[in-house]
Amino acid sequence: QKVMVAKNEAGHLWKFQYGSVEVYVRLTGQTDDDTFDVWSYVLKLPAKNEPQLMRRLLEMNWLSTMESHFAIVDNQIVILATRTVAELSPGEISRAITIVATLADDNDDILLAEFG
Repeated sequence: QKVMVAKNEAGHLWKFQYGSVEVYVRLTGQTDDDTFDVWSYVLKLPAKNEPQLMRRLLEMNWLSTMESHFAIVDNQIVILATRTVAELSPGEISRAITIVATLADDNDDILLAEFG
């Protein structure tokens, strides 16, 4: 599996392919106030029937996204998980990456077919 790694003033960034989606993992630093972020783009906007799309995403946020959620970033629908690095464990890192990657891969084609 191909992984891209970058480091700049915003922190460390990793990108990898999971199924049909690219997953990004960012660590902004090592202090308790820094963040660990995982995200994947699932649909470009504008989309067909955006009110229905937004309702679907809000319902999914409540029912099925666990510690992650859908949001709009850079005019795209993303699924993401974020938290501070304070007391961050390897298990939490693994779980966040797994949840975001799996939900993005499970939903990108479905959302594109219905709203793309």
